[in-house]
Amino acid sequence: KEGIKLDIFYTSGGAENIQPVVTGNADFGWGNGTSGVLSAYEKGAKIKIVAAAFTGVELFWYVKADSPYKKFTDLAGKKVGFSRPGSSTNMVLLRMSELSGIKVEAVPTGGIPENYTAVMTGQIAAGWSVPPQRIDEIRKGTLRIIAQGADFPDLQGMTIRVHIANTDFLKQ
Repeated sequence: KEGIKLDIFYTSGGAENIQPVVTGNADFGWGNGTSGVLSAYEKGAKIKIVAAAFTGVELFWYVKADSPYKKFTDLAGKKVGFSRPGSSTNMVLLRMSELSGIKVEAVPTGGIPENYTAVMTGQIAAGWSVPPQRIDEIRKGTLRIIAQGADFPDLQGMTIRVHIANTDFLKQ
């Protein structure tokens, strides 16, 4: 209606979402992990944050229902999944670990389907998701939530995802 032509494509998140904007192959990037964007910007990437995408934490981490781990602090020293380096899941997992006073082995395991596979096959102790994904398995008793954003009040005001634009495109 407005004469705007969009060429939409998808990435797996984290730095993979930032890279096309940095190189000018995309004008905008949606829902990028804030820490990854700030890191790229600090290193001279031609990007600018144009809007907050999500403030607060809707993410949760889960284990198999029969797992011996009952709370987040039980995961000390264990392999815990996140999507990609520089992603919102990476930033939140590291902050939850810091706030809990424990150190987990943070493992980049990819998206929601890959985390589920890694948890169910024992490759990691806990994986991440967001509603409504994995809620059916939780209701059926296959999985159990071990940590969620609401457990960490310090995270509720944090902007975990931002929208970015290539600075050359913004100048035009």
